[in-house]
Amino acid sequence: ALLVDQISGEAKLTSWRGGKPAVLAQGKTSMEGNWGMLVVRLAGESVEALWNDRALLAAKDPNPASGSAGMATEGAGNASFDEFVIDDGKK
Repeated sequence: ALLVDQISGEAKLTSWRGGKPAVLAQGKTSMEGNWGMLVVRLAGESVEALWNDRALLAAKDPNPASGSAGMATEGAGNASFDEFVIDDGKK
């Protein structure tokens, strides 16, 4: 799971195995403006996240899981999502 705090700009990538969390990477960015673009790239064990074309974090997950993708919010405030796209990277 990739959690990004919109106020502080702190991000944490966590993997769960057997019900136990393991932090894979942490990062921080500036969250200026009302809108931004989050890009998450997955390739084998590699995970990379960018915020507005700037590196946010990168990690290796030795046991990547297949499954669903989604977005969620937590806490007070509002969030809007536009153009949630899953792309296999093939052109």
